[in-house]
Amino acid sequence: RHAEFLHNEVPGISIPKWARERMAQARKKNRMAQEGINLAAELIKQVKDQVNGIYLMPPFKKYETAVKVIQQSIGDDLL
Repeated sequence: RHAEFLHNEVPGISIPKWARERMAQARKKNRMAQEGINLAAELIKQVKDQVNGIYLMPPFKKYETAVKVIQQSIGDDLL
């Protein structure tokens, strides 16, 4: 729901249809949080050699989500 809200209601934010569809499928399986982590980690893996940093904004007081994204995208050895 949050991805659809951002895509439809926040000017300047465009979330690709394939990503919104993946989230919709995850919602049916009650795996939204993990699918969001998967999407974020995949994006980081794709751009990490092209950027100087990444700014993560986890859900309110859910800092472990940011840790999971980092672990999945670059591995535990860098933490």
